[in-house]
Amino acid sequence: MGRSEAGMPAGGQKPTKDRAKEQSSQVAQGAAYTGQELAHAAVEQGTHVVQEAGQKARGLVEQAQAELRGQAGEQQKRAAAAHRRRAVAVDG
Repeated sequence: MGRSEAGMPAGGQKPTKDRAKEQSSQVAQGAAYTGQELAHAAVEQGTHVVQEAGQKARGLVEQAQAELRGQAGEQQKRAAAAHRRRAVAVDG
């Protein structure tokens, strides 16, 4: 098969080496794009996980505060009752 002046085979097709380079370049570009998409998705998921963890942590803090307030209130009531009993006993 003869070659044209531009170094291409006479049929107008590029040599196999050139086609392979083009295909590998396309594959590399596709892989890079896919990698960027995956990285973007991972960042989004990470953001959601961090937000959810923050919300849960705030909920736990609020729950602990409420429980502590309840316990403190109960202790105040017990202390006041004990104080009244002592006052009655002394006045008695």
